[in-house]
Amino acid sequence: MKYICIVFLGLLSLQLMAQSEHEQLITANEIYEKKDYETASKSYLNILNENVNSLKGNYNLGNTLYKRKKYKEAIPYFQRAAGETEDREVRSKVYHNLGNTFFKEKNYKEAAKSYMQALRDNPKDFGTKNNLALTQKIIKQQQQQQKEQEQEKEKEEQQKQQKQQKQQEEQDGEGDDRQQSQDDTQSEKEEEEKDDPNSGDKDKDEEPIDNEPKGESSGKGEELSKDDVERLMQIIENEDKKVQEKLMKRARGKHKKPEKDW
Repeated sequence: MKYICIVFLGLLSLQLMAQSEHEQLITANEIYEKKDYETASKSYLNILNENVNSLKGNYNLGNTLYKRKKYKEAIPYFQRAAGETEDREVRSKVYHNLGNTFFKEKNYKEAAKSYMQALRDNPKDFGTKNNLALTQKIIKQQQQQQKEQEQEKEKEEQQKQQKQQKQQEEQDGEGDDRQQSQDDTQSEKEEEEKDDPNSGDKDKDEEPIDNEPKGESSGKGEELSKDDVERLMQIIENEDKKVQEKLMKRARGKHKKPEKDW
């Protein structure tokens, strides 16, 4: 009898907790609808303090923080919400909003991954497809900019090395010539230097290499067609892998030190 009583009290406690959470969600949602996002955040946090795995509590708090432009803080709540549901339609919405949050943080690769997760659960969501396409477009622009910057940096390094080598060769050559002809021309130089106070060695001209900063992507783009979006979805993972492999090869090549001429 005592055991039955304990079980009964436990079930009653869970039922009261569920009712309490439901009521708190209704209140918090009403505050959210009034756009009092700071107060709504506190209400959703109270729900999570009682039930950290609450799907609606995590999802709604993520949305509230997003509205407050606290994107970094919103991310873990969306991630937790995504792991708390098997409903593909709901999970698609969570990943869609998670992608938007990463996008606001300018973490475009994670944004693309989130959009792809959303599309796995809801392949027909054209809004998510369009977001993925625009995100991938920005990623391509960044990769192109990075490639150009690497090439420019490599070019500057080569020019610097060539200049240093040329200066070393000129210094070595000038030293030999001066030693060989010093005795023959010393008297003439002394006479000229008496009359010409500016007869000292002239500094070599050193022109700076232009390195104009490249403009950042605005993040805006034209809406792509459905066929373009589907094509981007198919190549996004393979393309990123290929780019990373090229950058790694270029980085390994740059570590090779040029031989010096002594």
